[in-house]
Amino acid sequence: MVKNGQILDFGDTRLKMHFYGTAHTPCDLSVEVMEDRITHVGDIAMENRIANIDDGSYPGTFKYYEQLVKNTGDQTWIPGHGNPSKGLLNDYKELMAGIWETCLQAVKDNKDLSAAKALVLKDPRVASRAARTMGFEANIGKYTSLAFLEAEKEAF
Repeated sequence: MVKNGQILDFGDTRLKMHFYGTAHTPCDLSVEVMEDRITHVGDIAMENRIANIDDGSYPGTFKYYEQLVKNTGDQTWIPGHGNPSKGLLNDYKELMAGIWETCLQAVKDNKDLSAAKALVLKDPRVASRAARTMGFEANIGKYTSLAFLEAEKEAF
């Protein structure tokens, strides 16, 4: 079993393990290739796709990102789905924040799930990505519902 911060040394290549709690799932491990300044983040971030977050956490994802960036610095992020990029975490975080923050506010404003979904769809962080996000129409209701349920737990 590997642990957060553990470094596996293969001579000319060192892999650093990163784990900061529940994000996409309770078991999200990111692996940094230290010499190359790249980190494989798996499904905690995707390009033009929303990760299944049934067993995950929106705020947990944001905390994970914060710790990952703090402990790796400037990186190229390699997602589980999509193309690697330096901006991947920021781009994905913006989409997720558009869903999460809107649902959290809807809960605080005593709105129901249907109203929250309508607000999520209007949020520019979400709306600007709708056309290029795979499975958006089929999945945005589910991801809004998951965010809404987690926001209810957080608000109470």
